[in-house]
Amino acid sequence: MPEMIRPDYDPAFMMIHRRDMDAKISDNHFRDGVYLMREKETDSFELIGHLHERGTCHVIDFLPKVMESRDFFELEEYMVRHYIDDFADRIIRIVLKLICYEPSQIFLTELPEGYTGLLETYPAGTDLRYLSLEEIADIIREVIVRDRSSVQILTGGTCRFNVSVNGWYSVDVYGLEHDSPEYELTEALVRQEGLFLREASTG
Repeated sequence: MPEMIRPDYDPAFMMIHRRDMDAKISDNHFRDGVYLMREKETDSFELIGHLHERGTCHVIDFLPKVMESRDFFELEEYMVRHYIDDFADRIIRIVLKLICYEPSQIFLTELPEGYTGLLETYPAGTDLRYLSLEEIADIIREVIVRDRSSVQILTGGTCRFNVSVNGWYSVDVYGLEHDSPEYELTEALVRQEGLFLREASTG
């Protein structure tokens, strides 16, 4: 298990962004160059659960709207075989940018029984934001490509929302309000990667 530190953290980056982030997010503070959340991890899981139950749900998808044709499953299978690595890279770039814009928490959920691999290194239910961006990217790639576990990201400023990264092409966003700056930012990052952010209920 890696040490509980943020390796290779750039102090110059912190000096540039610390004042703005402190002003926007009163629930977060900085200590020794590492930002920490005042919320306990249990409170964070309660918030994530609340967002899943009550928050608006969006999906990040390669399709602009729901495909109701029975050909969808053949298409999805083809996309998994040939393009899942590319999709993982796109999601990784979106997530890494989001968590660098705003203080965030990152949790790995329980691993499936019998799993062996990269994710064993990291404790489920513990905030992993202290890891390097390279390590976070590796975790997300493993979850998407191997369809194992999930990564739950709690982020945002005045609008706190949850990005739920699951296996293959399943990436959900809970609690993202249309009239918030966070929606505008997230939608721009998704569009930049050639993907679509759409409400799950409307298709």
